[in-house]
Amino acid sequence: MHTKTLSGAFKKYALVYTNDPVMKRFKLTLKGEVIPLVRFEPDSAVNFFGVAGTPFEKTLTVCPGQDRPLFIKKVSTDIPKMVGYELGRADNGCYTLRIINKLKEPGSYHGRLDIHTGYLEKKVFQVQVTALIAPKVEVFPAQLVLGKLSRKNPKESRRVTVSSNVGGSITVKEISYNRKFFEVKVDESASQNGRLRLTVVLDPAALPAGRFREPLVLSFKERNLDPVKITVVGQVDE
Repeated sequence: MHTKTLSGAFKKYALVYTNDPVMKRFKLTLKGEVIPLVRFEPDSAVNFFGVAGTPFEKTLTVCPGQDRPLFIKKVSTDIPKMVGYELGRADNGCYTLRIINKLKEPGSYHGRLDIHTGYLEKKVFQVQVTALIAPKVEVFPAQLVLGKLSRKNPKESRRVTVSSNVGGSITVKEISYNRKFFEVKVDESASQNGRLRLTVVLDPAALPAGRFREPLVLSFKERNLDPVKITVVGQVDE
């Protein structure tokens, strides 16, 4: 049995078929414990979840799992633009591996760090790294798709929710948009809880014929909150 991918206690089964009419098949059970060559504490996976602008880093301890010295030759990664790392020495023949998130803007990634060792049985061990970085302010929906409209249509209204991911209140300072086409109403009743509700009212009769794409930009009184943009798209038929 190959044990390169196993660590800790395990139990495996095998179903055996025979030509014995009394016992046509039986099950074999194999159980035991695999002592890994390398132990990662607290885990061999790192997750970065949070808000853009916040520094993220975690430190792992890499130790020999058996009574054999551990020698790490180098560390490499397949996502060098997303993570940095620093390898250091610790007590009892262990190493410290500091992993630093480099992604400053909202986004996500998944990759790995390869730990190259001197063990012949298994030369490379992996640390999985996952990140999900949210914006300071989220808008839902960020794009209002109105589809095809006629100038004879009544006014269209859509609701938008604006939420702060950094805690505290959120208060609109200014809304920049084309006032010939839209009217924007702001409900700040939940602003102390970090949430706003917008109602965007559009008059098809005021829009030029053809396709349109109009931005609405919100800025906030709170200095730690970045401006956000909502895009309104659609088409007006004559």
